[in-house]
Formats: sequence, C-alpha cells, structure tokens
Amino acid sequence: MNATVDRLPRRYLGRAAIGAAATVLLAAAGTVAATADTTPAPTAKPQVATPHWEYRWATAQPGGKNVGDLEKLGKEGWEVVAPVNPYSGDRWNFLLKRQLPE
Repeated sequence: MNATVDRLPRRYLGRAAIGAAATVLLAAAGTVAATADTTPAPTAKPQVATPHWEYRWATAQPGGKNVGDLEKLGKEGWEVVAPVNPYSGDRWNFLLKRQLPE
C-alpha cells in the first residue's frame, strides 16, 4: 500500500503543474492583448512633386556690354548655375537653369 500512496501525489502534482502553467500562459496572453498598441498603421505619405528644370547656355563678358542679356534672362526666371569656362579670352559661358511650370 505504501508504494501506491507514494505514486499518487506525483501523478497529481504533474497534472497540477500543467494546469498552473496553462493558467499562467493564458493570463500572460491576456495581458499582452490588453496592452497591445491599438494605434492605426501609418498611412502613405503624400508624394511631393519633384521639380523639373530646363537648362541653357549664355555667353557674356564679365563687366562687358552684354551683361544686360543675363539680367534679362534673370527676369525671365533663369538662374546662373555657374560660370563654366572662358569662351575666348574676354567671354564666358554661363550655365543657366529655371524650373519648368507644373
């Protein structure tokens, strides 16, 4: 009879441990579900139109008589990007750009 009595508590202890573990897991799952982030997923950002540019060349003499041509082009929306190189001694090539209308 002693052999049977010694075995019963172990069997019941195993079942109790499984039940307790299941209870802990279910409680943890409920806690995770209760604290889950409920904010909506971010929506796609609106796409911003990329500006498009047009380019042209202009030749001028720095300090010379045709600098007014660059001023006229500036009033039309053209910007000097850079003086590129000496054209022929007294004249320079200028690269200009302006944004195309959408």
